[in-house]
Amino acid sequence: MTRGLLALVGATAVLVSTTISALAWSGGVDGATIVPPEAPTGYYIWHDDGFHVRTHGPGEQHFFTARLHTDGVFQNVDTVRLESRDDARIVDGGHTLVLQLHTYGAEDGVNFTISGGTSLRFALDLDGHFISTRKIFLGPDGFHPPSNPFTIHR
Repeated sequence: MTRGLLALVGATAVLVSTTISALAWSGGVDGATIVPPEAPTGYYIWHDDGFHVRTHGPGEQHFFTARLHTDGVFQNVDTVRLESRDDARIVDGGHTLVLQLHTYGAEDGVNFTISGGTSLRFALDLDGHFISTRKIFLGPDGFHPPSNPFTIHR
């Protein structure tokens, strides 16, 4: 009986750790993030119960354009503080999310989940040009991706 219980506990531990790692994403994005008002202009991206993308542009207005592409399907897209000139739309049969955000003095953004798929590619612009990786902050530690565009994997 004890061996059977130990085998069951061991199998459960393996299953849980495999499931958790299957839900984790690369690039240091896992974990909640708070964007303080004094944070620098840029993109803030993290994943917890879903993905969160925020644009932050204290001071003067900036125009952020983001194109996200997954081999899964974008779902549960919820916008945050978008104004009338801002736009978040899903195209390409649910595989691409396009953001166009005018941000100043605060933050704008979007929350979403991905059904299926193993990758998420980001191409991020600021004021009509690819933004420097120094202005892309990933996860709670604010890691910078090695390039822009960049891809993270599940």
